[in-house]
Amino acid sequence: MKKLIDSLLGDAMGGADDIRAALKRDHEELLELTEALCEGSGGENRRQRFARFKDLLRAHSHGEEVVVYRALERVGDAKSKDFAREGIVEHGSVDSLVAKLARMRDLDSDKARAHFTVIKELLEHHIDEEHTEMFKQLGEHFSSEELAAMGERFEADKAAPPRRRPSRSRATAAA
Repeated sequence: MKKLIDSLLGDAMGGADDIRAALKRDHEELLELTEALCEGSGGENRRQRFARFKDLLRAHSHGEEVVVYRALERVGDAKSKDFAREGIVEHGSVDSLVAKLARMRDLDSDKARAHFTVIKELLEHHIDEEHTEMFKQLGEHFSSEELAAMGERFEADKAAPPRRRPSRSRATAAA
């Protein structure tokens, strides 16, 4: 999967401080965790991986929505706005499945594995779109300095104590 991500990025990504590099790092870890959750051994290891996955997903999604999607919505063109709105809806779909998994007692069950598989497929689709479409839009609409500042804000937001995520109904109502 890492090779796929690298090939999709090509030269589109800027330096290590660029928001795209920060997103890419998270995407790689999220994909590795979903792969392990789909195929790995069960028991406490799966529960620990799932906890790490939930924490990273929550922080990543929130940072992405607050820093990246809001910036794309402010750009003004319909394509960027639509992309940001669709991203929020996709985050909500994954969040719903994660919430169902969090309520399951047996993360080794066939039902849990089916949820992990669907999450993995949704994430692969979402990440592919971000790396091909969103990264291109970011490069077209923002300077390298702005992209670096977005990367810093994204990392700071992820490191901040958890807060309530933006309301999905409010965010999607504008769509």
